[in-house]
Amino acid sequence: TTHGWFATLDDDLGSISACLGRHWRWPDPMADCVFWPHGCPHVATLVYLHGFTSSGSDYVSSYEYFYREVDGALEPYQGLKVVLPTAPLQSITAWGGEERTRSWYDYLTDHEGNQEDDLDPETLKEAVRRVHTTLDAEASLLGGTEALWLGGTSQAAALALHAGLTYHGQLGGVLATQGHMLASTPVSDLAQKGIPVRIFNGSDDETMPWDTWVSHTFEPLRKSGADVKIRVDEGVEHCDDEAEGRWCRTFLAEMWGRLGILDDEY
Repeated sequence: TTHGWFATLDDDLGSISACLGRHWRWPDPMADCVFWPHGCPHVATLVYLHGFTSSGSDYVSSYEYFYREVDGALEPYQGLKVVLPTAPLQSITAWGGEERTRSWYDYLTDHEGNQEDDLDPETLKEAVRRVHTTLDAEASLLGGTEALWLGGTSQAAALALHAGLTYHGQLGGVLATQGHMLASTPVSDLAQKGIPVRIFNGSDDETMPWDTWVSHTFEPLRKSGADVKIRVDEGVEHCDDEAEGRWCRTFLAEMWGRLGILDDEY
């Protein structure tokens, strides 16, 4: 087959037997979901991280997030690969640690959206290590990082910014939607790296309230002198699927344009 969703079956979970026995399920819940380019060379990759309690497979039915608009219709980018990792199941200290949920890192406090929560630095470190490993693998396939982009939404907006701005390579761009930046994220050399950073949020987001405190977390970015653009859409609440898809498409359209690739080059 030339396109679709793929996962490694050669594991110790019995995935090969499950597939051969027609027990149709995603072989490994922690496996990355991937949109592979088909009928053309692989020329660019977007690694996109899901929000708190979600999973990479949630985007299986939202593939149009990563499409482009052509004559009023949506169609896939020729040569674009989209990697959708899934966060591990872990206990949340702020919730008593009794239940496990999918989260990129552990929260030590829960201020119910009124300010930035404290987090366990070791779990953040592990999440960043994993993202960097994924980026390294894609950079190896692409032969560089110019056409390698990293994005994330909600909780993962913070992770995408932190991982993207601490990555050893110069990414082609970083996208953060409906989230905030961590106080620990370094920006001192961002202008020198020249990485485009694009921030999208909603004015009516009560989970990540822009005017109350979220906007302030991006102040270091505003003062960095780097290529940073921030957009706040009126009337958009948290987990607005239509808005998230629109923001992803806006980001991809700009980043794709920077590559200067024409359709007749495939």
